[in-house]
Amino acid sequence: MIRVLACGDVHGHFLLALGVAARWQQEAAFEWDAVLFAGDLGAFYDEQDLDSATRRHARSNPCELEFLRLWTQNPPSPLVDAVFADPGKGGLGLRCPILTVLGNHEGFSYIATLVPRSKPLEAVGVSDLPALDPGNRIRLLPSGWSVRLPSGLVISGLGGIQKGSRYAGYLSMAFIDDGAVENYVANAVRTDVLLAHEGPPAAFASGGAELLEWAARENPPQVYVHGHHVEREVPFILFPDKGKPLVVGVRDVAFKRRDGMPGSGWVVMEFDDPGIAPRMVMGAPEGILREFRLKRWRATRGGILVPPVLFQTAARAGIALAEWSLIRRQKRSGHTG
Repeated sequence: MIRVLACGDVHGHFLLALGVAARWQQEAAFEWDAVLFAGDLGAFYDEQDLDSATRRHARSNPCELEFLRLWTQNPPSPLVDAVFADPGKGGLGLRCPILTVLGNHEGFSYIATLVPRSKPLEAVGVSDLPALDPGNRIRLLPSGWSVRLPSGLVISGLGGIQKGSRYAGYLSMAFIDDGAVENYVANAVRTDVLLAHEGPPAAFASGGAELLEWAARENPPQVYVHGHHVEREVPFILFPDKGKPLVVGVRDVAFKRRDGMPGSGWVVMEFDDPGIAPRMVMGAPEGILREFRLKRWRATRGGILVPPVLFQTAARAGIALAEWSLIRRQKRSGHTG
C-alpha cells in the first residue's frame, strides 16, 4: 500500500506538521511514502520579505517565523536533523520525501532564484526538485512540474492563487501561472495527485481557481488536494461524468486559539497502486494531536517553539528551553538571559 499524508497551510509550523507525521507513523508502524504541503509554508528567508499578515500573526505566535529562524540555519539545527534521524539514534525517523507547492505567503524573492526557467516535459525524480532548506529536506514542486515517487505515484503541482483575488503587493509567483497550467495540460502526464494551493470554483459558494478547474478537466488526476481556503469539509467528485478527480480541501495545521490544539489539516491517501483512486482518512489521531497541544511546548532563548518529542534532542545539543510564557515576559522586560 502507498500512503501519502497531505497537510494544509503550514504558516511556519513545520515542527508541528512533521512532528505529527513522524509520531503518526511510529504509532501505526508504517512509513509514509510522501508528505505533501498545500502551500502557504511561511518559507521566508529575510525579515524584510515578511508580508503584513505574517508579521501580525507572528506577534502572538512565533511559529509563523519558524522557517526563517530555524530551517534556514546552515548547517541545519540539531532540532531539524532530529526530525529525520533514525529512531535508534534519538530521531523521529521521518525519511520520506516532503514535497510542497507555493501559496501566497512565502519569501518569493529568494525562492524565485531556486526554480529553473524551463519546465520538464515528463515527471522528474524527487532529487531533481529544488530544495527550500540547506538540509535538502523540503522539496519544492514548481508549478507545472510533476514528480514520480519511488512507489511510482505521480504528484503534479500548481501553486499560487487566482489572479486578482488578493491585493497585497505579492510578487508574480504568488499567483497561478498560466504557462504552468498550460504545461500541465499539454504534457498530459498521468497524475495521481494534483497538489494545489487554491481549490476549484465548485468547492466554494463564490471564488475559486477557474484555471485549475479547467486543468483538472483536461488532464484529470485521481485526487485534487488544495489548502488556502476550505468550505466543503467532505471530499467530492469534481466531474461526475469522468468519475474524478476527488477534490479534498485541507485546512491549516496551526494551533487553535481557544484550546491550543493543532488544527485539522491532515489527510491520508491510501493507494493500492498508482493510477487507482485512493481511500481517504480525514484528520490525524486525537491522541497524537494532544501530544502537540501548545501548552506542552517550550521555547528556546531565541523564541523558537519546540515540541515535547524534541526536548531530549534539545538537551543533548545544549539548547536551553523554558516555558514560552516566561520567554515572552523576559523579552517584554528586556531580559533574555
